[in-house]
Amino acid sequence: MPDVSFLNKWNKLELLTALSSSRDKFKLDSKSTEFLFDIGLPNGVLELSFDYLTEDLETVNETWEIGDAEFDKFVNIGFNGSGDPVVINTENGEIVYLNHDDGFKEIYINADIEKFARCAIEIIEFQDNLKKIKPESYYPTEFSDEDLIKLKNTLTQIDNRIFKNDTHWNYTVEYWIWEREDERKKY
Repeated sequence: MPDVSFLNKWNKLELLTALSSSRDKFKLDSKSTEFLFDIGLPNGVLELSFDYLTEDLETVNETWEIGDAEFDKFVNIGFNGSGDPVVINTENGEIVYLNHDDGFKEIYINADIEKFARCAIEIIEFQDNLKKIKPESYYPTEFSDEDLIKLKNTLTQIDNRIFKNDTHWNYTVEYWIWEREDERKKY
C-alpha cells in the first residue's frame, strides 16, 4: 500500500478505476491490481490517457488483432497522444507503450505501476508550475534548467531506468526543452 503522503496527492486527481469484471481476467501483480481496481489512475497524465479503464480490459492482441501470442502478455490500460497502447506487461509488471508505427516496439515508461504513479505526481506538479515567457504566449513553456535538473534527479530516484535510452519520460523532457527553446526564439 502506498504511503499516506503520496495518496493525499494522488487522490486530488480525477481517478478512474478498472471495471471489476476484469479483475481476475489477467495474472497481474498485486501493485497493478491495487492501482487499477482499488486506487485508480488519473484520467490523464500529460498525453497519456487511461480511458481504457472504463471498459473491460483486453490484451493488445485482443484489441489490435495482431495474431501474435507474444502480445497476450500486454494488458491495455490506456494510450498516448499518438494512439499507441499504454500497457502493463504481465510478466514483469512494467508500464510501457507499444509504438504501433514501429512494429509495436516497447517504449519503457516505468518499472511498475507504483513508480509510474510517483513519477506522474512529480511530472504533473512540474507541468503545473510552468510559466509563460510573455503574457501573450499561448502555452506555458518556461522553466529553469535548475528546476529541470531537480525534476530529473527526483524521477531517477523513483525509477533509475527512467532516462536510459529511448524512454517515454526522456522523450517528454526532450520535448519540453525543445518547446521552451522554440518559444524563447519568438521573443
